[in-house]
Amino acid sequence: LAELSEWIGTQLPTNYPHAVNHGVLSLACALASRQYITSDGEPCHVYLGITCRTLGPFRQLKAILQRVLSDVGQRRMIRSLRMSTPQAVHQTLIRSPATHYISDDWGQMISFAGRQQNGTMHAAFGAMAEAHATREIYLDPEPDTRLQSSEDRVIYGPALNILTLISEDQVGHVVKQSEIGRGGVEQFLFVDAGHMIPNDYPQANPELPPAIKEHVARVRPQPIHAGNIALVTAGRGLFAVDYKTVSVQTSERTLFAEYDKRLGQLAAHDPSLFPIIDGARRTMRRLTLGLAIWERPERPALERFISWAGDYVLDHVRDFIERIDIAKSDDGELDVSQRIAQILVETGHKGLTSRELTRKCRAFNRLTIEQRAGLLDTLTKDEEVFAVQQNAEGRGRPTQRYVHRRYVKPQ
Repeated sequence: LAELSEWIGTQLPTNYPHAVNHGVLSLACALASRQYITSDGEPCHVYLGITCRTLGPFRQLKAILQRVLSDVGQRRMIRSLRMSTPQAVHQTLIRSPATHYISDDWGQMISFAGRQQNGTMHAAFGAMAEAHATREIYLDPEPDTRLQSSEDRVIYGPALNILTLISEDQVGHVVKQSEIGRGGVEQFLFVDAGHMIPNDYPQANPELPPAIKEHVARVRPQPIHAGNIALVTAGRGLFAVDYKTVSVQTSERTLFAEYDKRLGQLAAHDPSLFPIIDGARRTMRRLTLGLAIWERPERPALERFISWAGDYVLDHVRDFIERIDIAKSDDGELDVSQRIAQILVETGHKGLTSRELTRKCRAFNRLTIEQRAGLLDTLTKDEEVFAVQQNAEGRGRPTQRYVHRRYVKPQ
């Protein structure tokens, strides 16, 4: 997987390593999905998300990830078009029950769903949430169907893998209070795209390394054909799946429980975040299984990857909750204090003076001098930000800089 991530980075004019790694994890779990299940009943398909300043560079990442699937003979797994109705979700899973769907307009979909009168988009999110949570999807009977009798309209082993790309200006709509719990947010593990590495000489369409193709063939064997019929457990969605089971040992279950507790502590201040925590716990287990399958497809073992997956999920959920504490509201818009907190998070350890904040934040600049002082005083008393004295004993006039709590070590 590290080799695949490095290769993808060479294809991009602008490489964001955190985003590329997250995309590779999504691809890895998709390729491993619908074959193994843990003894606790957990599969390995995942819903992941990437937040970024602008979507432009990441549409190239989408194209490369889809090209990898095509190059390894898994073109059927690719879903490119928006799934805006539950019927679209179900038909996709009937045709290809192990599907990899990359959406570069997830924030727009959620925003549109809030304005839509008939609720079709929210129903589609519900169908995706069901595909994430269940091992069978029971469809309404259709007596005239050509696929099966009306009594057997069941999608077995749905393995929908979603990778969403969301720009920072859409985060408020994605995490507003009314959306958490509807299926568009809580099952996703979001990662900030992070720092950028310019790539002055991106390679022009080189071949995917043969070693990666060979390993994918072990992770996901091609169907065995008998005439024109594919006889393989990863076949069409209306046929039952014969999963192989990976045992979860007592020591492994204990380690999972330790991470479960640490994740729960992240939402202790806000019970409305527990759906996100529950989704993160499942994602941790699914990433563990997916990585275990990639390491040893013939006989996966979980133990080596629990700590890695646990730390990965814990770090990114903590970061995401800090960001949505700033962005979350009932209408998806930021008030002045939330906008200041967001700016200070983006600024980092250096922080900003009150004057610098007036240049960075238009809403703050529109306040009176007394209102600015009162707002900063409130944020400081709430320990959302900290006031740090600079040049207090040195030469020059002392200045007071405001730093977000994320960058201040507790005493």
